[in-house]
Amino acid sequence: MTKRMWMALVSLLGLFLGAYLTLYKFGFVGTLACSVSSCEQVQTSRWSVFLGIPVATWGLLFTAWLNDLEAFVIHAWCEWCLGSAAMVAVLFVLAALDWRETRDLA
Repeated sequence: MTKRMWMALVSLLGLFLGAYLTLYKFGFVGTLACSVSSCEQVQTSRWSVFLGIPVATWGLLFTAWLNDLEAFVIHAWCEWCLGSAAMVAVLFVLAALDWRETRDLA
């Protein structure tokens, strides 16, 4: 599988994750599947909505901010949020490697 295929796959997983959390926030998903039991605490906190839109919908722009809130304000972790942050990091690395290879070919 090429780096671009991996980037597409990780992007698609991130899209599904954001959609899942958005559907939860709007009440279409009853409870979150979460093995650490604090996902709902994070998702129902007052910081889970920004400008009237669930932060999961805003996606990548707030990943670092959300992780900071989890650690230092809410004092709880959501494995879905951490999974999203990991996907963003993997996608960045794949994009940087692809850019480097493309630049070296020119």
